[in-house]
Amino acid sequence: MEGSAMTLYEFRCALKDVRDNRKQICSILESIKNARDDILGTVFSGAIDYSADKVQHQSDPDARLINAIAKADKYNEMLLEKLDRLESNDQRFERMICEDDSIAGEVIRLYILDGLSWKEVALQLKYSESYVRGLWNNGTIAMWERFEKANE
Repeated sequence: MEGSAMTLYEFRCALKDVRDNRKQICSILESIKNARDDILGTVFSGAIDYSADKVQHQSDPDARLINAIAKADKYNEMLLEKLDRLESNDQRFERMICEDDSIAGEVIRLYILDGLSWKEVALQLKYSESYVRGLWNNGTIAMWERFEKANE
C-alpha cells in the first residue's frame, strides 16, 4: 500500500480485513495444533496413504508412519506460509491501532483487534452503541489521515 493513495473506504475495508484475518489466524493456529494428531491418527486406523510421496509399500507400518509425518509436515508448512502472509499484511495496521490512545482508538482496538461486536464495545466502554459508532467514524478518519500523511 505504501506510495499509493488509499481512500477512506479502502482504509476502513483494510481495517476490517485485519479483523477477519485475526479470526483466520486463530483458526490456522488451531489447525496447526491439531493437524499432526489428526493425520497421525490415520496411521493406526489402517488407513492407506495414496499420496504421491509413498516411501515404500503401504503394508509396512513404518512407511505409513513416515508418509503420515511427511503429509503432516507439508500441511503445517502450507498453514505457516498462509499465517505469515496474513500477519505481515496486518502488522502496520495493528501498530497504528495500538499507538492510538484516544477513546476512538480504544473503540477501534476493541472492534478490530479484540473482535468484539458494536454492542459488546458499547457495553465495555459504557457508551451507547450509536456513540461508539460515531467514535469509530471519527477515529478511522483521523487514523486514515495519519496513514496518508505517513505515505506522502
